[in-house]
Amino acid sequence: MANKHQDFQSHTCSGNVGTGLAPFEYGEGKTAKKFRMASNQGENTLWYDVILYDPRLAAILEPHLAVGRRVVVTGKLKVVGYAGKTGPSVAMQLNASGVNFMDIPSETPTNRAAGNGNDVLLNIRNLI
Repeated sequence: MANKHQDFQSHTCSGNVGTGLAPFEYGEGKTAKKFRMASNQGENTLWYDVILYDPRLAAILEPHLAVGRRVVVTGKLKVVGYAGKTGPSVAMQLNASGVNFMDIPSETPTNRAAGNGNDVLLNIRNLI
């Protein structure tokens, strides 16, 4: 399968944070951050790479983004086709323009184990 992709103007989806923020390079000398999000769709789980090109959004989210947090992400969805190990596959990338937390940090398994009682509800949207 050729490396084809389809862009959608705006997409909103909810799920659970699957990884912490990680930097990655794109283009010449350009960096951004991303995290993985799992979204349950009935019996299936869809995984999204949530891309944060805006460094201000990444800086605000980083101290609050923990594995297991429930989030709603709004942004431009890109579905990229590629040749996987078992045949044609797709990767879902969501270029985030807004992230809403749908829980408080003490509700996540990671923070419960750490004993963090910080009850902050964040609503971060469209910083640009």
